[in-house]
Amino acid sequence: DDFDLNKYEFSNDTYWNNPNPSPGNRNNAKPSAGKLKPVSPPQTVALFDFNEFVIKSKYIQQLDQYADYLKKDPKTNAVIYGHTDMVGDNLHCYTLSGQRALEVKRYFTIKGIPEERLKIQACGKKYPVWVREDKDWKARENRRVEVLLLQ
Repeated sequence: DDFDLNKYEFSNDTYWNNPNPSPGNRNNAKPSAGKLKPVSPPQTVALFDFNEFVIKSKYIQQLDQYADYLKKDPKTNAVIYGHTDMVGDNLHCYTLSGQRALEVKRYFTIKGIPEERLKIQACGKKYPVWVREDKDWKARENRRVEVLLLQ
């Protein structure tokens, strides 16, 4: 199932009110999440290979911990943010980041989390951890999915 931009409505301010959070440190930025308050800043739950959106097995344990937390606390919702590295045009990166977020959402729904408690946000290359990707590990850290828990 491909990520279809037409199926989802995204708000540009869902990720952060601050349009240019400092890379690698968004602790001072304030999430825009309506009436719900964040439990903590978004946490990276998975990294991806170049141009891929398949969840690697090494991230399953961490995803299971989030799923367990969401199961135990039905008042907690999650926003799942997909990101890419800086390679490619904006539309491709936006679509790929949406596919990554959608894969994590699917994983959570398979684990029993109701879909209405999970929102996704495709960020493309808009919020890099590293602006200058002069090392492969910097690009890899940009190819991520983050989860923000809200109550």
